[in-house]
Amino acid sequence: MSPRSLRCTTFAFFLALVVGSGSATRAQHFDCPCPSSQDESQSHAASQPAALHSQPDFTNAPNKWQLEAADLRSQVDTVNPTLREDRDAFWRKPLTDYRDMAKGNFSVSGSYLGNAPEFSSVKGATWVIATFESFHVYAVDHDYELLYTEMNFRVENVLKLPEGLSLSDGALADTGIPGGRVKTPKGDIVTSRVEPKEYEFQPGHRYLLQLLYEPKGEFFVANQNWDLTSGKVEPYTGIALERLANKNSAIVGMTVPELIKYLPSVLPDEPDE
Repeated sequence: MSPRSLRCTTFAFFLALVVGSGSATRAQHFDCPCPSSQDESQSHAASQPAALHSQPDFTNAPNKWQLEAADLRSQVDTVNPTLREDRDAFWRKPLTDYRDMAKGNFSVSGSYLGNAPEFSSVKGATWVIATFESFHVYAVDHDYELLYTEMNFRVENVLKLPEGLSLSDGALADTGIPGGRVKTPKGDIVTSRVEPKEYEFQPGHRYLLQLLYEPKGEFFVANQNWDLTSGKVEPYTGIALERLANKNSAIVGMTVPELIKYLPSVLPDEPDE
């Protein structure tokens, strides 16, 4: 599957599917108890104990950082206006479709496939070791209902690049995910699609990443990841944990130097289609 074909399917992670050959992720439910589009602190329910009790618990959520509202009055864009327009255009349709499905209480189901190959072969895949350095949140619409978050990863090692793509050690790679929280120019706090997650990238953490490149907007979508923060390879997705349980992982437990030495011999070639 090519990165561009992701756009045609309203983006795989909205429907809880992993891009790549023979892999799928856990069921997701779009009618989850997410914060409303207007921040809880501004609603009447915020003053009622029962309403507060029903709010999502981010205490131990790895994506607790998403509760920090990006101030749109002071946030400095990391790219030029033309690229930002391209990235907004990329996100507009999947974010709109996801919003519409959520209003209809749409849900999907799936299962992990722990016997799938550890390294999926995907057209245009980029493999790097990188650290989550910073993030920014952008609005596609003037009502701030359609938000996406860009995570900025500092590349440490470029392990494999598709033909025609240039990316060097030390560069920043922007990776997008749906949803976010912003402080609007009027001072309102608005939240879209931010809920506690069992697995999510964390600032300051170091990862092995398989990234899919979107050339028009010059950014990436993360397709596979393992956490390297401890100095060893740790499984950090449901499918990676199931693969480990099935004794189908070659890299979990490796030190980072061992991983860098091992990967060139096992990373798959790009598929023809």
